[in-house]
Amino acid sequence: MSIPMKPDDPAYWMLFDGRTSTPVVFDRNCYICTDPEFAQMGMPLCRVCISCQETDRGDGHIPADDEVCSVCGFNGFEHYMKQEYESRMNDQTQENSYEAAYEDPWEWI
Repeated sequence: MSIPMKPDDPAYWMLFDGRTSTPVVFDRNCYICTDPEFAQMGMPLCRVCISCQETDRGDGHIPADDEVCSVCGFNGFEHYMKQEYESRMNDQTQENSYEAAYEDPWEWI
């Protein structure tokens, strides 16, 4: 159960700054999903799991303060890092092929 924020809390101003977050998934056992102040303060909220969506298990549930889906155990951070690595390797390969294509053939002579 969440406890309402008190006015002397340093983040209390966030309740009234006009920013809000829109929930995309909900888990009744998640303290972030059941605490309306998270959304009211514009905090990051729980997100969908691409593994659950790809395997037709619904939207899944990756808590905002975690990287592992509470439905299937998929690690969203590991997936992100793998994609980032592959993207950088692809960029590096393209950069190398660009340099090779526009290399001055007389430079080595």
